[in-house]
Amino acid sequence: ASCRLEVDITAPTDGSLTNDTTPTISGVADPGATISVVVGGTTLTATANASGSWTVTVGTPLADGPYTATATATATDGGTSTDTTRFTIDSRTSIVIVVPDEGSTTTDGTPTVSGTGEAGASIEVV
Repeated sequence: ASCRLEVDITAPTDGSLTNDTTPTISGVADPGATISVVVGGTTLTATANASGSWTVTVGTPLADGPYTATATATATDGGTSTDTTRFTIDSRTSIVIVVPDEGSTTTDGTPTVSGTGEAGASIEVV
């Protein structure tokens, strides 16, 4: 079998932002192809399953910052194909509570809490 299907990284998407310091990188290639993914100076390997899907997970947490993941598929006949995706890790989310004022008290059983946070962040008020 030749490497007729180019390796394709499907996650993370190119240009994406994640807070996961041990991201999962996945994609598709020829069934049975050996996949080598290089990210953050580490090489991870997988074998594409019968439907061509493959997944690797970074084991050692990566620091915040931009990364490039390069996947190379090697088919059983030695043919190769490469794909690259770029993503950024930002594990620190900053929030600022504007209302109520710090240290203030209230008798309101359901006080309004408002503030600002990083775009796209999920914020839970407890």
